[in-house]
Amino acid sequence: MKTKKMKIKQYLVVFLSLFFAGNSLAQSTYIKNRKDIKLSSNYYVKAGPTFNWEIKTELNYGIHEYIEIGSYLGASSTWGIDLSKYYTEQMYFYNIYYTGLNTNFHLLSFLIKNKDFRFDLYLTNRFSVIYSDAPKTQETSGFFVQHRAGLGFSMKVYKKLGVFFEYEYSTNPPQTFEKGYSGYDRWGLSYKF
Repeated sequence: MKTKKMKIKQYLVVFLSLFFAGNSLAQSTYIKNRKDIKLSSNYYVKAGPTFNWEIKTELNYGIHEYIEIGSYLGASSTWGIDLSKYYTEQMYFYNIYYTGLNTNFHLLSFLIKNKDFRFDLYLTNRFSVIYSDAPKTQETSGFFVQHRAGLGFSMKVYKKLGVFFEYEYSTNPPQTFEKGYSGYDRWGLSYKF
């Protein structure tokens, strides 16, 4: 019969073995000290007759064998419905500007040793500060914060130029029309140096 101390020692040995094995594998990964610029767009349909285009530029830096951190700027434009005019619907156009921080956790870095690997699979996590210039009478007007998390895939097309696709799940701010959670797809070009 195993004692509690014996089980703890076994777990510790397994953990340390995995930790050092992971570190020895990670020393030859292709993420650390890499810089990556992304230019992207997405299109999604909101509730009702409205739509949204989004354009974003992002700069990332590999701080670890598996992790990139970065920041981004973006903008989008959309139509909204003004219900404040005596219960009549009136369409209006407004812009949304945002900036934020993101983290990418690269899954293939655990398995692939080649520094010139063409494919990548990663988890993405981002926090945004958003400003909407919608009319002040609307719930979507002003500043708010948003969190998105998702999965990304990228592929090098040329030596440093590639394409990528991400799908993110968002917690929308409570004052927006898309209350609750929404999914976003994002695609674009990336340049790694």
